[in-house]
Formats: sequence, C-alpha cells, structure tokens
Amino acid sequence: MIVLDFPLLDTRHSSGGVTGEFIADLVLQILSYVAQVERENTHQRQKEGIREA
Repeated sequence: MIVLDFPLLDTRHSSGGVTGEFIADLVLQILSYVAQVERENTHQRQKEGIREA
C-alpha cells in the first residue's frame, strides 16, 4: 500500500523493518479511528437536520 501524501505509509518496501511496520500500522489505526468518529458525527448532524426539516 502507498499513500501518496504520506510516504511514511509506503509499505511496498520493507526497509523500515518491524519498527516501520509498527509505525505504519499505528498511523493507519489512528486515521481509521478519526474517520469513524467523523462518520458518526456526520450521521448525527444529518439526523438532526432531518429532524429540523
């Protein structure tokens, strides 16, 4: 996997070793969490908007 804007997450080459994989996994978990929270917030705002309409 490669994220063009985030070269730290380039997993095509194993030059980072175990530490590099750990950091990449950790960053992906954090980004996943942030995306999930934003999804829940969007859903809540949408539900409030529908209720107001």
